[in-house]
Amino acid sequence: MNLEQNNKGASGVALNYLLAAAQAHIGRIETSHQSLLENTVGALRLDSRLCEVGDIFVAFAGKQVDGHDYIAQVIEKDVAAIVVSNDWAQDHLHHFKEAEVVFILCHDQQLVMRAFAQGYREYYRAIPFIGITGSCGKTTVKNLTAHILDQFTDVLVTAKSQNNHLGVPMTISRITPATKIGVAELGANHVGEIQQGASLVKPDIGVLTCVNAAHIEGFGSLEKTAKAKGELIEAIGENGIAVLNRDDEFFFVWVDLLPATVKSLTFGQSAESDIQYFTNDAAFSFIFNQGAEAFGVPAEKLNTKITVDLPLLGEHNKMNAVIAIAAVVALGYKVKPEWLSDFYSKLDCLFESAQAEPGRLVPVQLANGTLMIDDTWNAVPTAVKGSIQTLSQFAGPKWFVFGGMAELGEHCLEAHEEIGLEAAQCQIDQFWAYGPDASHAAETYAKNYAAPIACFETHEAMNAALLSAVNHSKPATLLVKGSRSRKMEKIVQHLQSAIGLTK
Repeated sequence: MNLEQNNKGASGVALNYLLAAAQAHIGRIETSHQSLLENTVGALRLDSRLCEVGDIFVAFAGKQVDGHDYIAQVIEKDVAAIVVSNDWAQDHLHHFKEAEVVFILCHDQQLVMRAFAQGYREYYRAIPFIGITGSCGKTTVKNLTAHILDQFTDVLVTAKSQNNHLGVPMTISRITPATKIGVAELGANHVGEIQQGASLVKPDIGVLTCVNAAHIEGFGSLEKTAKAKGELIEAIGENGIAVLNRDDEFFFVWVDLLPATVKSLTFGQSAESDIQYFTNDAAFSFIFNQGAEAFGVPAEKLNTKITVDLPLLGEHNKMNAVIAIAAVVALGYKVKPEWLSDFYSKLDCLFESAQAEPGRLVPVQLANGTLMIDDTWNAVPTAVKGSIQTLSQFAGPKWFVFGGMAELGEHCLEAHEEIGLEAAQCQIDQFWAYGPDASHAAETYAKNYAAPIACFETHEAMNAALLSAVNHSKPATLLVKGSRSRKMEKIVQHLQSAIGLTK
């Protein structure tokens, strides 16, 4: 699976090809040797530490770090080109006039990155891409989809959660001649961002996981969120396929956005779904309903419950897994690869070696018998409720350590009250809160369930109290969760360091 590349000129694309694609955004080009323009290049990089031979380093002046300060270091790494600002070049470029590298001067590095990404994608236009978006689950769906495909072919996949206006161009730049399929995650916190990313990806398959209140502050309403996610549907190429959530309240909004030549393959718990999954079973199981036949599902696989080994915590991961299967079904119908029959023959064991991503319901067994569930990557209302429900299924004392949710705007108060009520209804034994939003959730919990709460204003105070409580209590299961901005991983790291892990 291509998460990073480390060989010179791995993309196979010549620098002058990309320069032609970006010429409208380039001020001028400076190099000590014109022949360097003919070299093939690697990937676009923003982090100098990740630069490899042949890469293109894009120097941004950020709030905390200025990429221009690391130009000498990336030259030593033998990058092919460096994108710099006109202002920096005016004052500093003369220091590097003998360097064997191409300097690309511009007013807006982001526009150059986008143009380069368009160049990479156009060069490899024949490679099919799956684009994935949604309010939650998109990173897990992306990883599970790539996990399936990696068993059969060479797949390029978005690294980590690089799904924004900078991450999408970096993903596309990692295409190589060996790449057979691309899987790109597309994120957004405002209208138009999905369209910008999708216009670069040019997806053949577009996957929408669901819509909920994530980033609602930036979108304004759930309806606007749904339409913004639908920008991916509108970008699907001719005769492509949209993979849609049949259970989502905005399903018909998305159907109305389908281009004339694009079909929809549906998933959900509804019997009307083409691929129906079940959450009341202990194991993960699903059925290809009759509608799936139109997407090439073999007749012998139709209308029969298929049970799949899924070694991931959380009922929501059953949905994520079925979305990944649906994405590959759609791709298989569109592309008809030689490995398609192998895929259908291995449905029951596709995920047997799948692993949770860091910070996403990862069980951590501490040396004192405490089981800590690290779910600190992010938090939106639907996902938090699902994680609480997962916690409730464990035996013994259950503690919820919560940092709150961000970007909810006017829905913030109500959303946190719902979390407190969910914890009460699931009979969670203790509620630990960091920050005012989580504390409000804890207060709602306490009003509805006679159990202890503890509220803190700093990580340090919470760490000290929680460590003491864990060391002086019967071994419990702790769920640690919060939005990215709340940095609840500090709690996880402190407990791991102070207590240690089971050997």
